[in-house]
Amino acid sequence: MSNHPSAAKRYRQNQKRRAHNAAMKSAVRTAVKKARTTEGTPAEVGSAIKAAQVALTRAGSKNVFHKRNVSRRVSRLALLANKLARGEKVELGQVAAASTSKTPAAKAKAAKAAKTKAAAAKK
Repeated sequence: MSNHPSAAKRYRQNQKRRAHNAAMKSAVRTAVKKARTTEGTPAEVGSAIKAAQVALTRAGSKNVFHKRNVSRRVSRLALLANKLARGEKVELGQVAAASTSKTPAAKAKAAKAAKTKAAAAKK
């Protein structure tokens, strides 16, 4: 336990902030997931994407996420919205999969699979 009243107060404040930030992060993750997986009319999908962008921006303004992180995520959601507006077919999770980088082990596994597939095609 802390020895000074100010340290005890700081501990209490940090506990509150951590709980609040965790709740905001969870809400943002839920909103983004819903925006990426929503199927239906373009209006429904657009409103889900807009809600996710609002949630991200709000969390960024409260310093729950870094502003560049928020900007990147909002931009990717905007790309998804633009694809849908043009009428392009978007596979569920396509934007999420394209935005994540593979680990070296995953890259090596993919390269090995491609090599095997190419060798099988030659035979």
